[in-house]
Amino acid sequence: MLGLLSGWGFEKMITKNNKLLLVLALCSLSALPSGCADKLHTSSTYAAANLDGNTPSTGAAGGSRRLFVTATTTDGNLAAGIPGAGLTGGDAFCQTDADTFGLGGTWIAYLSVVGTNAIDRIADHAYYEVDRTTLIFPNKAALTTTGPSNSILMGPDGLFYGHKFWTGTKSDGTDDLFKNCSNWTNAFVGNGLAGTSSTGSSAWQSDANAGGVSCSTSINMALLCFEQ
Repeated sequence: MLGLLSGWGFEKMITKNNKLLLVLALCSLSALPSGCADKLHTSSTYAAANLDGNTPSTGAAGGSRRLFVTATTTDGNLAAGIPGAGLTGGDAFCQTDADTFGLGGTWIAYLSVVGTNAIDRIADHAYYEVDRTTLIFPNKAALTTTGPSNSILMGPDGLFYGHKFWTGTKSDGTDDLFKNCSNWTNAFVGNGLAGTSSTGSSAWQSDANAGGVSCSTSINMALLCFEQ
């Protein structure tokens, strides 16, 4: 098989940073098992296939970073039993997803609590989805002005989820005093603002439901995670 690939000029693909290309080449051969395409969605795809030559923690291009919507969802209590730790719990939720799928880097949730604005927690970078190709925000300012350049759909595994996500954040990036599930420690009463994958407007941060989403909803929300 490798002799055949070499004959086709694929020998340069067999390098540490070109595993994805090798999988693509192999999957293009009709003699291989039909399940071969499933390998394109393994957790190693985005951890190992750094086709731009960057390490996983530096994003798609120099100075840029990645973001994703969590693969799993949750109610409005992110504190995991720790009083007052809702924001910390949200960050841990994102970091766990990133670690599970081998993304590397340090990740935080796009969340506000009373006195802390989500926009102030985000560094000024361009942000891409984990495919390192799909641009979502060209810079920090776009979060509260033009909004996403493309729909925010991709999870940490490279699959498309389209989840709505908790934010507790108004369209200007600041905290909503009353719609944050008691600073993300409450899954019993109240509402929390949630965002969607919509494009072209800063309202993406809170347009899942103008009045907020029930903190104890049976249709739980994801989190939107930004690489630091």
